[in-house]
Amino acid sequence: MKKKGLLKQLKDSVMKLLIKLDDGFLCDTCRYNHPTSCSRPERPNAKSCEEYTRKT
Repeated sequence: MKKKGLLKQLKDSVMKLLIKLDDGFLCDTCRYNHPTSCSRPERPNAKSCEEYTRKT
């Protein structure tokens, strides 16, 4: 079970890095990219986010 969690963390980290390198925003690919789901002030143009979860 820990292996799945580690792989998910690795995928999310790689996705964050690719988005930063591509000059894109994390919110575009985040599961919580909706005003009722995310109240962070940097939304929808976040370059970094502790709560980022990639859409599946």
